Amino acid sequence: MKVRIIGDSPTAAVLAGVLAAENQEVSWKPDVQGESRLKELKRRREIRLSLPWGWVKSGNFRLSASGSLKTGELGVAAPCAITLEGLGPTGVDRRIGGKGATVLALGVEPGQCERLLAAGTAVVHGLGVLESTEWDPGSVELSVEDPWLIVEAGAQLRELIRCLRSQNIGVQEVEDLAPYRNALHIRELLDLPVALCHGTLEFFLSYPEGREIAVGVLEEGLRLFSQRSMPLARLPVMDPVRLLQRLQKKPKEFDGARSLPGRAIGTAAHHLLRGERKAARMANDRIVRMSAQTGIEPKWNWAVTQRLNRVLRVGFYGDPAELYSALK
Repeated sequence: MKVRIIGDSPTAAVLAGVLAAENQEVSWKPDVQGESRLKELKRRREIRLSLPWGWVKSGNFRLSASGSLKTGELGVAAPCAITLEGLGPTGVDRRIGGKGATVLALGVEPGQCERLLAAGTAVVHGLGVLESTEWDPGSVELSVEDPWLIVEAGAQLRELIRCLRSQNIGVQEVEDLAPYRNALHIRELLDLPVALCHGTLEFFLSYPEGREIAVGVLEEGLRLFSQRSMPLARLPVMDPVRLLQRLQKKPKEFDGARSLPGRAIGTAAHHLLRGERKAARMANDRIVRMSAQTGIEPKWNWAVTQRLNRVLRVGFYGDPAELYSALK
């Protein structure tokens, strides 16, 4: 299979690495705009992935500055959310894809495609449901035990799906992606409060105060989406509705995780460490902005965004109990 990965997200590096390890013909354009990551990766010439089932290292791929697809190539566009937010009304040079080409767009909202892809490109939308952190270009740690992609059903992706499943990455094909995207938006509301304590979700939820914060931000998101008639579908992992039900019905289940080791501190924490305030609060800001058009007051989501200045100025909260006191 010939595949061209385009993007600067950890998901792009994971897909390039696992497909290269499968001896597929992989080209990777690691920048959406500019070539800073491309230059750094050219010095290393290797992708290093720390996966739950072991290490994957591969140099069996080609780096490229081009997003144009050649005959027989499948494109996969997986840019960071903050990169997509930064695209202007005319986007990049619009060479990603091409007439007659097919691109799987992961995490790209439908309205963003016209700013990202060349005219005439056929688009299949998808989502990455996984926790991954890029420590430096091409070096990624995948901390979730069951990584999944959710993609629109279609014959164009058959070979890609086969290859990913053989590398322990689940793929769910669906007819309508929108309800899954909505559910993922709700799930992402937890990233910021967890990041403010610089811990894992399991550590955060082991505190009664952490559970109350989590219930608050999730309920506000679910109430808003219900009022706006935005349907939700159940995610294969990290489903927010299932998590909320557990938090409400069996909260004591979470107590034992406080002392367990874990490295999944989440992308929002890494954004904070790099001073990327807008990226860290993006999911919660979305809820606050949408709520302004309704009668719902997003007090929990608004409150956690207001604690960012304190963290950037003074440092992380010691634990969820300290954060809870600050929010109240």
